Amino acid sequence: MIKRAPHLLAAMLASGLAGCMTTDATTLPFDLASTSGDAASSASSSTEGDDETASLRTRHYVRTQLDWIEREAAGGEGEHIETLAVLLGEEDPGAFASWAQAHHGQLFSDLREPEELIARIDATR
Repeated sequence: MIKRAPHLLAAMLASGLAGCMTTDATTLPFDLASTSGDAASSASSSTEGDDETASLRTRHYVRTQLDWIEREAAGGEGEHIETLAVLLGEEDPGAFASWAQAHHGQLFSDLREPEELIARIDATR
């Protein structure tokens, strides 16, 4: 059984489940216990929570995949730059990758923090 553990871990990493296992409660954007309120405020909170969750996912993705994003942006194509496009809500990930290639210098020069990339994309798009 122990000899099978590396295969199980590899399968989990490939399926993306390993990322789910590393989430801790302190990084959640909302308190799961506070679900009281009327329907209008619940709908508003849900939308705000969804936006915040999407923002957290995008920032995490940029922090962990920045090297790949930068390489693929330089080439104008690739899985990581296109995934970033999807996380940012872009309708055409391929067109976003081409745009990132054309603006590579503006986006990646003197980048001090990975999250700065998101701000630069927002300011340039």
